[in-house]
Amino acid sequence: MTEGAPFGDVQVKASSTAPLGRMSAPPRTVGQRIAREVGGLGLRNVVEGAADLAGVLYDPITDGVNWLGEREAATGQPDRWFPRQYRAREISGMALDALGVPKPETASERVYGDIGRSLT
Repeated sequence: MTEGAPFGDVQVKASSTAPLGRMSAPPRTVGQRIAREVGGLGLRNVVEGAADLAGVLYDPITDGVNWLGEREAATGQPDRWFPRQYRAREISGMALDALGVPKPETASERVYGDIGRSLT
């Protein structure tokens, strides 16, 4: 250890926290890509964009109902009078998932989806 070098005896091991496996979408044929991007992701973006538009009116009402449904139990744990109501975007997402419509897998697909939903 060199004099005057603070922490000179410290050793560091670093490892990636990224999950093992694929970091991008699996390889697909041109036909599979077109079907996924237009038929799947395009459909998801249009439906979720319409749900966002409907949510302009629906979500404030839902948030108010959810707020009214909350109560604080004597134990201090949050409790509800009735089940939480879902927002418009959550409802459309659950319906699309149930139908098997694909979700975005990569960052670029998520960005393109955000752009598509904002244009709807």
